[in-house]
Amino acid sequence: MEKIKDHYLQERIPLCVEEISEKLLHSLHHLLVLVDGKSGTGKDFIIDKTVSVFAENKKINVLKSRSKKSTRPLRKGEEDNANSRSGTSIVSQEDLAQTKNVFEYEFGGNQYAVDFKQLEEELRNNEIVFLPIADLSLMKKNAVNDFSKIKKRILEEFPELNVLNISVTRDMVSVVEGLKNRAESSAEEIRNRIRMIESGEDLVFKKALIRKGFLKEITNYSSEDGDSFEGVWSLLCEINDILK
Repeated sequence: MEKIKDHYLQERIPLCVEEISEKLLHSLHHLLVLVDGKSGTGKDFIIDKTVSVFAENKKINVLKSRSKKSTRPLRKGEEDNANSRSGTSIVSQEDLAQTKNVFEYEFGGNQYAVDFKQLEEELRNNEIVFLPIADLSLMKKNAVNDFSKIKKRILEEFPELNVLNISVTRDMVSVVEGLKNRAESSAEEIRNRIRMIESGEDLVFKKALIRKGFLKEITNYSSEDGDSFEGVWSLLCEINDILK
C-alpha cells in the first residue's frame, strides 16, 4: 500500500509543482519557507527533494538557503563549509560575531545564527527559498518573537513576500533510528540530540503554536525504502495554499 501511495504521489507532485510555478511566474510575491523540526525528522530530505522537483520543472528558481551559520565542528564527509547537507555554513566564532544576524541560538555548546544579508540576496534571486531552522524547543517562549522579528525585517525589504512557517514531525522510533544511522555525526552529537528529542519538553508549546495557526505541521512518514514522498506532497500543498 505504501508503494502504491508513493507511486501516486510521484505522479501528482509534478502537477502541483507546475501549478505553483505558474502562480509565481505571474506574481510579484516570492516565498520564504521556514522549516522547523527536530533532528532526525527528515526536514532536509523534504527540502532537498522539493528543490529537486522544482529543478526538474525548470520554470522558477528555488533554493535551499545557506544563510544559516554555525560554529559547530565539521562532520564526517564535510570537507569544507560548503558541503553541509543541512545548508549550514561552518564559521569561526569571530566570523559569526561579525555577521548581520536575524537571530542567534545555542545548541550543544555551539552557536547558530541566520545571516540576514545573505538571506536578502537569496530572496532577490529566487522565487522560493527554504530555510531549515532550529527546533522551537531551543528558543522556547521567545520563538514567536524571534519568528516575528525575522518576518518584520524581511518584509521591510520585500513587502510583497509571502512567509510560510512549517513544522516537520516524524514518529519517535524513526527519528531515533535515523539519528543512530547518521554516519556524518559523532556519537556524542547523536547522543545529545536523542536526549533532547526523548525529553519531549517542547511538545505542549509547539502544539499550541500549531493550534493558533502560527505553524503548519506536516509529517514525514517512513516507508520500506526510507523516507516517503508524503511529506514532500504535504509541503507542496501548503505552498500552493498560501499562494491562492
